[in-house]
Amino acid sequence: VWRRPVVVHLHAAEFEAFIATESSAVALCQRVAFSASDAVVCLADDWTEAVRDRAPGVNPVVVPNAVDPGVYRPQHGTDPPRILFLADLVERKGFPEFVEAIARLRDRGVPEHRVDIAGTGPLADRARRLERTRSNVEFHGYVDEDTKRRLLDRASVYVLPSRAEGMPISVLEAMAGGNALVTTPVGALPEIVGDEHAITVAPGDADALADALATALADGDRIDEMGRTNRALVANRYSWERVSDRLSELYLGLQRGVADGERGQG
Repeated sequence: VWRRPVVVHLHAAEFEAFIATESSAVALCQRVAFSASDAVVCLADDWTEAVRDRAPGVNPVVVPNAVDPGVYRPQHGTDPPRILFLADLVERKGFPEFVEAIARLRDRGVPEHRVDIAGTGPLADRARRLERTRSNVEFHGYVDEDTKRRLLDRASVYVLPSRAEGMPISVLEAMAGGNALVTTPVGALPEIVGDEHAITVAPGDADALADALATALADGDRIDEMGRTNRALVANRYSWERVSDRLSELYLGLQRGVADGERGQG
């Protein structure tokens, strides 16, 4: 209407379900919106294929999320190692599986470790109950930005067993804090992490999650190496400095296109 470029930036955690809708009306709205846009920005390569399938004439671009690694000061080699869950305490984040997995670690004969839980949500009572029954568990509830960074810096393993995700900022922050990862291959996570960065388990599998945590705790050297690798990856690929350059290039290119078109009309 205003002869200005339109950019659609896809971030939804439920993107796969959204794009696979069985509703012909919703699919039509998606096709019209994508096709009418000058640029469609996705978080992962897999998402670009889904957008092309819905609107074949569209050529999406990938621009990942980003964090500032400079504000984190990783503390590698924490003894005893610390497991951290820092996210909304909801089912989508896999918090029920996390609670079950921590409760089962006692039967795995794992080395001494600490567990920190931070966040708020409808499942907070499960965190409080776990804290009451496990002397090595501390529930922090809501935390401010400084406390969040402190928890991430001192953690050894960041756990996010989500059932659905986009590209979670919390994982990038955990990597910036030098954490090894135990997570699930959902959303854009497979494009962030490989075997050298994380141990992955199927969503919803508390027993597999417990096994993964036991495996991580049994090998302190591997935890430390994963954390260092993750820190380097964030600095090289997911820092704001690098990602903002890609966004700037996209928007400036569209701006130049508008200017050239207006000169042509003149």
